[in-house]
Amino acid sequence: MHRDARERMKGWVKPQTGAASAGTPEHKAWSRVHRASPGPERWRERSRTYEGVAAAMAAQWSAGFPLSMEAE
Repeated sequence: MHRDARERMKGWVKPQTGAASAGTPEHKAWSRVHRASPGPERWRERSRTYEGVAAAMAAQWSAGFPLSMEAE
């Protein structure tokens, strides 16, 4: 957002990026995935879905659905 727009918006605060600080385990995990060198196994590392992310997606998208997929 440019300076003039920020001045017109009362109480505007720059959003936090949520980026991990360098050297932290989160940053190392991010670097391993996003800065991977080219190679035959790069696709495998970049397409991995972590358990916490998968659990959050399942909880969000399965709300209201029956737990069993069996026909009644």
